[in-house]
Amino acid sequence: MRKMLFFLLGFIPLTSFTQLKIKPVIQLFQSLHSKIITESTVGVGFNIPFNTGGVSLLFQYQYGGNWKSSVKHQIVDMYTLDYHLLGGEIKYRLFDQSSFYSPTLSIALSTEIHSNYKGGYLDSHGILERGYSFRPTNVAQDGELGGPTVGNNKWYSYYYISTPLISSFSIGNEFRVIEGLYVNLDIGISFRSIKVGYKEWHKSDPEPEPNYIPISTENDRIMMFDLELGLRYVFSLGK
Repeated sequence: MRKMLFFLLGFIPLTSFTQLKIKPVIQLFQSLHSKIITESTVGVGFNIPFNTGGVSLLFQYQYGGNWKSSVKHQIVDMYTLDYHLLGGEIKYRLFDQSSFYSPTLSIALSTEIHSNYKGGYLDSHGILERGYSFRPTNVAQDGELGGPTVGNNKWYSYYYISTPLISSFSIGNEFRVIEGLYVNLDIGISFRSIKVGYKEWHKSDPEPEPNYIPISTENDRIMMFDLELGLRYVFSLGK
């Protein structure tokens, strides 16, 4: 009797999802975050259609990094600060898939799995609120210009450790190109939780290696505005 009960409890949701005609979906996005960071995203998952609208559940891989810029009168190449992310997204489409246009709502979470810039300099300056900005730079900061430890005979630098969490919310516009293929233009806001370290050394001494200990027990949080452009394809598995 107990085995039959477990069977029924598992079978009922399975048949319900089958009736919903779940379809595989893939999406490709390029994002710009506050003119500082850009990210390329590949997402795969499933689309669950309703009578009106539908929900997509996606697993995502992202590769991101900085734009090319000039910091302290030196050129910093694109993707000097780079990172790889894994995460997931829930996207809700208000109108059904056959509609030419539909608003969308998206919530996403991701975490860093690797960065080639771990231990790399962040733009540091005593006049900045945090002492640094979330931009890579090629040089350490001269203590003559001020900072946490002001001294003419010292160098100092904040450095990047990792991005444990990125959470984002976006509102989008989705346009149907042909059956199954859609173009998306989204705007949103994201919050990045980052770990940052700090080191200083006398100018006559060799620069120490980073110890990767964050300057605070609480991760710094950075808010960014997001602009995303992408393609989404919902596969048809039969009528």
